[in-house]
Parts: sequence; C-alpha cells; structure tokens
Amino acid sequence: MTVWVGAIPLNIHGWNTVAEFLHTVPGLDTNDPVKASVEQQYAAGSVRKTIPILSPISSVIAKLHCLRHFKQDQREDELHLRISLAASHRFLACWKVRR
Repeated sequence: MTVWVGAIPLNIHGWNTVAEFLHTVPGLDTNDPVKASVEQQYAAGSVRKTIPILSPISSVIAKLHCLRHFKQDQREDELHLRISLAASHRFLACWKVRR
C-alpha cells in the first residue's frame, strides 16, 4: 500500500514543481494534519486557497524514519533530510520571531 494519493503540477514564479498529496506520512505519530503541518496561502489567478504544508520539523522526522526503514536504491531521503534540517533551522528562527 502506498501513502501517495496524487500530485498536481504547479508553476510558481517561473519554477515548475509538483504538489504531492499523501494520506499518511511514514514516521509521524499523528494523523492530524494540523499538528504535522503549517498553513500556506496559495493563489492562482483569482483563486486563493489555504493549504496545509508538511512542516520542516515533521519532514525531518519522516525522512529519518525513511532512511532507517526503506531501501535507498531509488530514493533520495538523505538529500531530503539535509534540506529539511536546513529548512527547520530557518523555520524555527522565523517562528521564534513571530511569537
């Protein structure tokens, strides 16, 4: 069984990317998206939405789990972990300033 539900291709400020949708995140001890995510505003033309984005902290936890439990032949969890750690540092610094 896969945790992947689907994806939507996006172009954000000239960069092509993909928004992936999961029904669970391996390694997280919560199924509550509010506890594992942060809200992000998204606008496309006249449409504006608030969507939950996996927080960098939750991403670190999930990537550590993936490195420990999944074969890494076709995966890039170590690279994603490094990126998540850097993002977490900035996220916490920004979060501290806002509080």
